[in-house]
Amino acid sequence: MGSHRVHAFFTNLAPTCGRLADIFGRKKIYVYGLVIFTIASLLCGLVADIYQLIGFRVLQSIGGAIMVANGTIIVADAFPVMNWEKQWVYSL
Repeated sequence: MGSHRVHAFFTNLAPTCGRLADIFGRKKIYVYGLVIFTIASLLCGLVADIYQLIGFRVLQSIGGAIMVANGTIIVADAFPVMNWEKQWVYSL
């Protein structure tokens, strides 16, 4: 039952991160997410017990949610809307 609550929390985190990117800038928020994810990954390798690992994995998933939410926005901004149809045809 507890895993459903955690999944719901991180599912709702992605749109929040997208909104923060609209306010503060996509690149800045993406880089913050990358830094959080990288530091949490490093700390996962240096843990002393399982509770630290769980905590750092939660922190790692927050950084990952920030990157996933903003990564798609950054890629969508890289291509103008007029070229989306051409990109779709060439990707098939």
